[in-house]
Amino acid sequence: MAIPQPITSSIIDQLSLFKRRDRSNVFPLQRLRREAEKLKDVSLAEYYTVQGAIACIEFDTDNMHSYHKKAITLGSNLEVYNYIASLEIACLWDEAFAVAINAFNHATDDFGALNKSLDKAAKTLRFRELRHLLLAWRKFCPGEEHQETKNIETKISYMDAHGLSDEDTSTFSRLITDVLHTNGVIISHLKYRICDNVLEVDYLFADEHLNLRKIFAEVEASISGHSVASLARISFNGKKSRALTTRDEVAERIFSDWNDTPQAHISLKLLDFILENDSAAICHLTYGSVRKVIGKAFEDAQVFEALQYLTGDRVPLLRMAYEFIDLDDVTYQVSPSELSEAETTGQFVHPKTGELVDDFETNILFYFQPGPLVQQLVL
Repeated sequence: MAIPQPITSSIIDQLSLFKRRDRSNVFPLQRLRREAEKLKDVSLAEYYTVQGAIACIEFDTDNMHSYHKKAITLGSNLEVYNYIASLEIACLWDEAFAVAINAFNHATDDFGALNKSLDKAAKTLRFRELRHLLLAWRKFCPGEEHQETKNIETKISYMDAHGLSDEDTSTFSRLITDVLHTNGVIISHLKYRICDNVLEVDYLFADEHLNLRKIFAEVEASISGHSVASLARISFNGKKSRALTTRDEVAERIFSDWNDTPQAHISLKLLDFILENDSAAICHLTYGSVRKVIGKAFEDAQVFEALQYLTGDRVPLLRMAYEFIDLDDVTYQVSPSELSEAETTGQFVHPKTGELVDDFETNILFYFQPGPLVQQLVL
């Protein structure tokens, strides 16, 4: 497998923090796009991959497809994986499965493509296909048990009991995710189970500042009359949760959402760091300082997924803030209103000199501060 340029990995990881259709994305995306220009003379495939990922965040679906497909014709299976990632972020899960399974069918020794196919088969509720892929997975990992193996037969029994095919359940899933796609939703996590022979599916959103009533109404209209609709229960972000007031309650929610995964352990390390340190130590957390807190055991992608989760409303432990660093390395805080004005006018005024700043978006950086959850926790 080709090893991506460091700048490519950095940009892709940073993009995982963004929410789609968020006006505050403008400056950071302009900065990342400028960084991506450096890839043109190094790797055109990676340049197209990054442009496709940026188009995904900008809700530019046509260019997302176009850029990623260009990258795939020039690159390796890594470009395929990145295309799958963008499709998932865009809630185009059915297309993500199609790309993943096509990659695996063309290279059945590609363990990465197999894992992508397994993940997307589960998320699109293709349980029979999932069972088939688990058999292939066991050939790669004899003696080990995949996390989806435990309840796969329960899922198959559910489908048999109701006379359902993979086409039935995957179409039902697509009707839901198509609505989420058009609303610019990013799904941070999917939880499902079979209870009393009913399929319960809970979609956790990265951004909880959404009109859930509108989305529910659109989903209900979309799935109305479908064969699976009466055999399933759908929820978004679970039931309305009680306010979190203790460290243990936060930890319980983290592990409920993420199970025993690297993202859960990263979140817990950051939670404890914030609770154990004074305000001076936690008021300006850069990505580098976050890495020092959690150690070297975690991959960048896992760290960014945890940060995205912790800046959402479900566990708002952190909030993103912005700062402008001028040519003299002097730092100035940038307020949301200043960002909004610069976005509207395309101009940014130096906070001290009052002069217009050229290429200002390259010098507006993000960092993390304690979020609203911290104030309500009882230590």
